[in-house]
Amino acid sequence: MGGIKINLQYDINHSVPDYVFIINAVEHENNTLKDMRLKKGDTVTFDLGYCNYETFGNFFENGVLFVTLNCANTMARISRTLCQG
Repeated sequence: MGGIKINLQYDINHSVPDYVFIINAVEHENNTLKDMRLKKGDTVTFDLGYCNYETFGNFFENGVLFVTLNCANTMARISRTLCQG
């Protein structure tokens, strides 16, 4: 048996996909994330199986928002920086 995984970057302003990656289900998201041109304000979602703290840190530093489910034993510190300008 086999499966596919679809990774999609969707332009909500124009209601169309920017990029669609169809890959083998066993391939890791790290192989397609680098091809998506994520920018400040973009939101990325991941399922429970994806956990890459380096990538999450890069998102945070570059203003890319992300949503993920983490395993029950995950230890994390959530910080929020508020800027007034």
